[in-house]
Amino acid sequence: MTTLRTDRTAPEFQDTEAFAGYLYDDERGWFTLAEAAAVAANTGRTNREVIADLAGYGLVFREPRKAPEVRGYTANPNTRWAGNPGAGGGGGDSLIGFAGREG
Repeated sequence: MTTLRTDRTAPEFQDTEAFAGYLYDDERGWFTLAEAAAVAANTGRTNREVIADLAGYGLVFREPRKAPEVRGYTANPNTRWAGNPGAGGGGGDSLIGFAGREG
């Protein structure tokens, strides 16, 4: 797995060409916002300009995937529903449309 670095003093963040070369050497065709921001800070440009330049090199802007959270018996029960993490458990509304309906 690739380790993401965002140290502005690293040589790969000095300009867009150096950063694109670094990504090609690392065999990685994507970059993150934090990496683009490090290049932008060193070059005195905006993040949008740096992202557009890197896209011109054929690189893709994306964020790395978050590792899935493993739920155990000590996990917060209020975060178990993916669609609404703060919804808590199933109350009476969970019966609508299922065996709890009349008729």
